[in-house]
Formats: sequence, structure tokens, C-alpha cells
Amino acid sequence: MSVLIFAIVAASFSFGYHRAGKDFNTLDERVDVLNEQLEESRELQYQLRDDAAVFQRTHELDNAAMQAAKDELANVQSELVELREELVFYQSLLNPEDRTPGLHIQSLDLDDLGNGLYSYMMVLTQVHQNGRFTKGQVFLGLPEQTTVGEEEASTTEWKITEQLDKQSFQFKFFQRIAGQLQLDAAAIPQQLMIKVEPAGRRLKSFEQLYDWETLVGESL
Repeated sequence: MSVLIFAIVAASFSFGYHRAGKDFNTLDERVDVLNEQLEESRELQYQLRDDAAVFQRTHELDNAAMQAAKDELANVQSELVELREELVFYQSLLNPEDRTPGLHIQSLDLDDLGNGLYSYMMVLTQVHQNGRFTKGQVFLGLPEQTTVGEEEASTTEWKITEQLDKQSFQFKFFQRIAGQLQLDAAAIPQQLMIKVEPAGRRLKSFEQLYDWETLVGESL
């Protein structure tokens, strides 16, 4: 009976956790919800720990039930870590004093899947835009330096010469963009270039270069 009660409590918490991440009008509202979820998660964690200790002492549960209780505690602890990480992320969006207004690449992760295939996860954010939606496209590819303009007034700049992926975005505060990049299995690029092109004139487009080996090394 105790296990059933605890399972219901944990299931209710999990349902609320996943449902709460869907739609929020302000970042402050999201942070408030995350703080409430953290408190609920901590309380559930303490309760499961106490109950597991009691079961261990009184032998009220068989081994399978005890393992289920331990697994549930591990799940709650994992969700607690995720909630803390998400809270730090949202708080960084609420306090962007050290960042210029406009679009930014908050983070980029690249994983080597083998045979020249890579998966990536990118987080785009916009700063000081009063919660207005932005949309546009993001391009990922291999860059080269090219010469632009007439000979006497030429400049050298980086451009994507081999496009690997292209995706659309539309968000108010941030958006996670995931995809894959396919290269020749024997090819190891030196750099990856990302170009972000918002629609309209309110926000400026920008490019950013990343060292390929550093990106792949950080994911190991």
C-alpha cells in the first residue's frame, strides 16, 4: 500500500513537471514554477529516502519492491538535477546585463555518431526584445575565407561554402534546435560556421565560427 501511495505521488509530480514546461507568457512565471517544482522534488526526495530507510530496517518489502523504491528515488534525484539546470538557464535569460541586445547562440553541442555523421543541439536566445516573437533561418556549414568587392576596395570575410544543414526558428525567449550533419567519413573539418538570419529588419543577422575539434572534444 505504501509503495502504491508513493508511486502515485511520484507520478503526479512527473506529470506536473512535464506539463509545466509547455507554455509561459513570461520568464518570471517560468522561474516561479521551477522554484515550486524544485521544492516539491526536494520534499519527495526526502520522503522517499526516509521510507526506504524504514523499509530496510523493518523488512516490510521484498527485494523487488525495495529495488523499485530505490529506482524511484534515483529518478526523482535525476529530475531534481534537471530542474536545477533549467532554473540556472532561465535565470541567465532574466539577467542578461552582460549581453548585447539581439539574437545569440547560447550553446552548441556536437556529438560524433561515427561514419561521418554528427548530431548537434543548439540553443538560440534573444535578449532585451520585450517578449516579442522572432523567426528566421539558421544555416550550418563548412566555411572558407573569400574576397568580396573590387580589387582596390576588397575585403576578406568568412562564408559558408558547403552547407550541411538549414532549419527555421520561431520563438519568444529561446529555442532548442537539433539536427544532424553528414560528412565524408574520412573528412575532419577545421571549423564549423553558423549563420543566423532573422526575418525582417528588427534584428540583425550574424555569423559565428567554431573550432571543430573543440566542439567534438567537449562532447566526449
